[in-house]
Amino acid sequence: MPARLPVATILALSALAACCGCDGQARVEYTSLDFANIDPPAVRVSRYDMPHCYWWTDARGQLWIAMERHDASLLGSAFSTEARLVFVLERAPAGRGRNYLVGKREMRGAATFGLVDIRYIAQQGIMGVNRDSSQSDELRGSFRIQTSLSVSQMFGGWGKPSSVLMFGEFTAVRDERRGREVVERAALEPWEEQSRPTATQPVASRPSSRPAISPAPDSR
Repeated sequence: MPARLPVATILALSALAACCGCDGQARVEYTSLDFANIDPPAVRVSRYDMPHCYWWTDARGQLWIAMERHDASLLGSAFSTEARLVFVLERAPAGRGRNYLVGKREMRGAATFGLVDIRYIAQQGIMGVNRDSSQSDELRGSFRIQTSLSVSQMFGGWGKPSSVLMFGEFTAVRDERRGREVVERAALEPWEEQSRPTATQPVASRPSSRPAISPAPDSR
């Protein structure tokens, strides 16, 4: 059996990816929820910043938020880093703000730190989204989510998922084209079939959200 990469190592790798940016931005931090072991002498909290963060609404009225970072290395792909998080929520706030319950239907993520591939799936959490006015092209928000983190094994397959607490904040600019490109680059696995809203069954007004399996056809 290939050795499982410790969560502490994953947190250390992800801490290498930190910078500021434009085109919207997000700050993402997380720490292990492993209650069998702890990182001595202090609890490790890792941070990586996403210098690109976009939002848009699809033909079903769902709110998409996609954030991304990519750092190429002159030393080759073994030292490059990529990270992407994608949220699909019920609807954009009709007023100044709205809270959303976040589960595995609402968030997916993928990251590559050198030769290590990581996948994130939300288990349970909350996200708050705010806008200054109905005419604003920016959305601001924060989130706190218990997340399942899976790491690729050296000889193929995925290791047993670990649980981490992911939290942060973001400012997203409205840009459907670039946001959809982030989703495509993330190459996320399909989301549950029962989460797909239909044209004859509009999404009800409630705190939780039910995203589509894949981006709806371009609404422009």
